[in-house]
Amino acid sequence: MTMRDVASPPHNGFCGWARPSVLFITVLLVIGLGWVSVYRAACSPDHRSDFTVYTAAGEAALTGADLYKAQNPRGLSYVYPPPFAILMVPFSVLPVSLGTLAWYALSVLLTFWSLRMCVTMVREERRFDGDTFWLAVLAAVLVLPWFIQGTAEGQATLLMSWLVVAALYWQTNNRPILGAACLAGAILVKVFPAVLLAYFVWRKKWRFVAATLVLVALGAIVPPAMVFGWNKTLTYWREWAAVVAGPSLGNEQQRLESPVNGQLLSPYKVRSQTLEAVCWRLTGARHACGIAVAAAVAMLVIIGLVGWRSQPQSESLIVSAVLVWMILAAPLSEFHYLLVLLLPMMAMVFVATHEPDGATRWLVRAMLAVFAVAGLLTLAFVPLQQIGLLCWAMIGLWGVLLTVVIRQARTSVRNDPCG
Repeated sequence: MTMRDVASPPHNGFCGWARPSVLFITVLLVIGLGWVSVYRAACSPDHRSDFTVYTAAGEAALTGADLYKAQNPRGLSYVYPPPFAILMVPFSVLPVSLGTLAWYALSVLLTFWSLRMCVTMVREERRFDGDTFWLAVLAAVLVLPWFIQGTAEGQATLLMSWLVVAALYWQTNNRPILGAACLAGAILVKVFPAVLLAYFVWRKKWRFVAATLVLVALGAIVPPAMVFGWNKTLTYWREWAAVVAGPSLGNEQQRLESPVNGQLLSPYKVRSQTLEAVCWRLTGARHACGIAVAAAVAMLVIIGLVGWRSQPQSESLIVSAVLVWMILAAPLSEFHYLLVLLLPMMAMVFVATHEPDGATRWLVRAMLAVFAVAGLLTLAFVPLQQIGLLCWAMIGLWGVLLTVVIRQARTSVRNDPCG
């Protein structure tokens, strides 16, 4: 059976049991992860969940305590912008187990919604009217390790990932204000999706960019001012900049001086697979920042050059390359950030199963296999985290995405009767 057969399997005995089996396994996985999520937050003596950090900040927002002094029982501090603490207020008033379950259910719902939007974007771009069930399954399997980790830790990354996908989806479907609201929300949760504005500027989506900037400004000031008051809102933003934003963009000494260095900022955290963190671990702090910035700028320029003459049906691949670059260029990351790669996985699975050019199909299949194996090996062996195996795999993923765009453009030129 070929990958093309897997993407659109014939109506035979395989279909009779495969789909129900996948759905059954999915239900078991969702139930099992729900139990793990609640246990880690509410029952584990180690309190191995970030969700309790968010609810501690929500409780601080209710009581008037300092957000950036809020900690969970494990001692982890709140590091997100002030608006996110307000979002967590409803969860903070619930019992921990019930709040965790509600947050988990929301995360799962948003992830399935993201999967559906990714399927729709790729299908509509390529004008594909076939069965997309197995496309969705294969793409979901490729990001499954990061989904498992994100849900088990009660991470806000699942919300951020949905906001990023929704921003791209609604902008593509001519609903720029709704898309801008989602991108603004993603920026106000984890900030680094702000680099996506460069993509929309490049594509001359001026209304979308302007709406996003306005909504970020409003979201950053209006809800916190209504809850905390104007002066306290400004104090919180200054505190967040001093504790998190400034050190994350600064040198090693500035990071060391931040109270959340060990929790979040240290490039020596082997789970961080960004260009800067990997360069830092491999070359030393003196050269890491410069190398990472030069590499990130070079990659961005290459995306621009390749995308300048790309075909309309390759746009999801260009966006996918931008998303991969966004993860690599971020000053810090965790494994669960890779859930943002759901759209790239979806776009590549489609190419791997439906691209007419056989060489392109096999190139993408090989890269998907390498990426999947690199992810599993990275999770299993700490030394491979140290050398940034996953970072190098993402660089390969980025390169293959752009290679496919180039090959599709050349094929289009050859097939153009006017060429």
